[in-house]
Amino acid sequence: MHITTRIKAITAGALMALVATIIPIATSTDAAQAQIFDSPFPFEIYQKGRKVGEIYVPERPDQATDYVEHWILYPGYVYPGNGVDVATEIRPGHSVSYASEADFFKRAHFGSGYKYVKVDSHESTSLPTP
Repeated sequence: MHITTRIKAITAGALMALVATIIPIATSTDAAQAQIFDSPFPFEIYQKGRKVGEIYVPERPDQATDYVEHWILYPGYVYPGNGVDVATEIRPGHSVSYASEADFFKRAHFGSGYKYVKVDSHESTSLPTP
């Protein structure tokens, strides 16, 4: 399964909101169904046909609404922003698997110029009220 997103004219500060928006839309409207990020294996991030990062989501219960995602962004990853027009694809990663979160941190490739992003997620079926 491939998820393709066209990112255009969005502020860099909206990255986390974008992630929170993409995941539920790309999976299912029925919260009881399995989510795309419910397996403990990595996902790969592609832009312009190039792998620019990976995502690891530790295993969690099917109905969990609070969870964490670990993102590694490679040099060349393009953040969304004003005037930026880049297609970003998140694909299931098949080149490597990790036994656990600790295994991911031990073996994931992380080199010069890479960035680590921790996403603490809370899913809800309603918008928060200010």
